[in-house]
Amino acid sequence: MKEKSTHLARHHRLLATRAHLLELLGEQEAAARAYREAARRTTSAPERRHLTDCAHRLESPA
Repeated sequence: MKEKSTHLARHHRLLATRAHLLELLGEQEAAARAYREAARRTTSAPERRHLTDCAHRLESPA
């Protein structure tokens, strides 16, 4: 069971969910970091673009 939970802990979707929740809490800097880490871990190019765009949106001044 430990192998499965370790795999999940490193999964990009868990990081993307964490980023989204941090964003909802107003923690933009932490959310942007989590989005970027999720983008680094995914193997899907469209998903990587989306996550990178989310991070960029949070890092750009409004």
